[in-house]
This record gives sequence, structure tokens and C-alpha cells, in this order.
Amino acid sequence: MADLYTLIFEGFLKLTECTGSGSWGCYNNDFQHDFVFALFIPHVVLIVFFYMAFRGLGNKGIETLLGIAGYVFMIQMNWYPIFSSLSLLWMSAAVLLAFYMFVLAKFIHPAKGGAYARAGADIAKKIKILQRRGMSEAEVMDELRRDVFEIDNPAMRMMLMREMKSICHNCGASNPPGSTACHSCKTPLHGR
Repeated sequence: MADLYTLIFEGFLKLTECTGSGSWGCYNNDFQHDFVFALFIPHVVLIVFFYMAFRGLGNKGIETLLGIAGYVFMIQMNWYPIFSSLSLLWMSAAVLLAFYMFVLAKFIHPAKGGAYARAGADIAKKIKILQRRGMSEAEVMDELRRDVFEIDNPAMRMMLMREMKSICHNCGASNPPGSTACHSCKTPLHGR
């Protein structure tokens, strides 16, 4: 078993045996540690790295060849120990980013993100057009209010209602909590 460790970790990957408390980018003859932290995680990150680096060249064979050549080059240039120690940081960052995206997706579904962005852009564009026509704030609100109930897209409807609330300057400041009326327009902002 020791000969296999020596062959893989010292002979091929050029890793050194761990000394002291540092256990990144080295091996310590503990199978679980060595397999996970010195072999598996660095190789997963390395595969993803080379996949991202060489994709889009138009030919899968060339992409694969360049990926293998890059892997062999990294090993022969003794860069694997450096990469191995950094890959744990990259993997930690990827896990934290995935957790952040998971939590964010619970509040804004990824499929609706584009709809919200388009809805906001469309509403802002319409407001600018109406204001260029010389319409007063109340007239802009009336026009937007008519549009709210013609919209089938719930995301667009929600964005339009939010924009209407932001147009009314007195909304929120002088309204009692739970009020849906804008005092400058004296009309409800939602409901039929």
C-alpha cells in the first residue's frame, strides 16, 4: 500500500508528505484524507477548469486533446501541488456560491428573473414615453392603472404596481401602515 501511495502521490502527482498541521496540497497516508483532499477534489476542480478553458473551440476532439495536454503539462511542471492546495479554496467558494444561489432561488425563481427584468424595463420605457407626452403624474398613474388589469403576466403586473407606488411621491411617507391608497392620486394602487 505504501508503494502505491508513493507511486501516485510522489511519483506521478509530485505531492509531498504532510508535515505538521498543514494538510492541503500534500498527503499523509490516511486513505480518506488523501483520496478526498489530495486526489478527488483537486481533480474535479481541474476537470472543470480545463472544460471551461477549452470549450467552444468547435471540435470536441480538439477540446479533449487540449484538456489532456493541459493536465499532463500541469503535472510535469510540478504545478499540481500548488493547484491542489488552491482547489480546496475554490471548492469552498463554489459551495458557498451554490448555497447563496439556492437561497436566492427560493425568493426569485430563476425562470422568472428574466421576466422581472423585462417587465421593469418595459414599465420604465412606458413611463418615460408618457412623461414626454406632457402627461401629469395623475394621468400617468391612470394610464398605468388601466394597463395593470390588461396584463396576463403576474410578474409584469407586480412590477407595474411597484412602479406606480414609486411614482406617487407621498406613498409610504404619509400613508398609514397597510394602506393601499396613494394620497397624491387618491386612488387604490391594487384591486379592481
